[in-house]
Amino acid sequence: MGIVRSASRFAGRQASYLVGYQHIGAGWRLLRSNWRSVRQRACPKCGKSLLFPISEVIDGNEISALGCGRCDYFEFVAKEDDPDSMLRVKEVTERALNAQGARASRERQFQISSRVFFALSGICLIVAVTLCLRGNSLFITATLAGALVLVRAMVSSYRCWQLRENRLFKPGSFKVWIKTGAWFV
Repeated sequence: MGIVRSASRFAGRQASYLVGYQHIGAGWRLLRSNWRSVRQRACPKCGKSLLFPISEVIDGNEISALGCGRCDYFEFVAKEDDPDSMLRVKEVTERALNAQGARASRERQFQISSRVFFALSGICLIVAVTLCLRGNSLFITATLAGALVLVRAMVSSYRCWQLRENRLFKPGSFKVWIKTGAWFV
């Protein structure tokens, strides 16, 4: 009985390879996992679960957060039009950043990532110019990749500047950052 069952599974698997079902299924699984990762973030602590919305009522206030289903990680979520929730998120963030060496380590992390992303965008620009001079149409792809990496570098620079100048949760910080020209940290 076991030999017949394994032989039928083997024959079914081979037939599905011929039809292309396995490849279609693999592509569908990849698309589904990509869609889930876009719609829901993975837990940064364990990386094995997705973050799900959690709502708790503490002291008469409803607090919204995103929590992991496998570990104890959670992060507060605030609506920008609700000043009370933004105040709670600001307090939690300031408390976390005032821990021993937390602010300096995050600032250093943003500084390093900014420099790495600026270097990668420069490499993409050099590759794009080289491909353009050779007449290769892939220069458009290299240019777009360089632009995306450049935007990521600017975001890291902005976050590093926010931590240095203590301008978290202050309105108009982005305009001040643009005017001061502290783009390269």
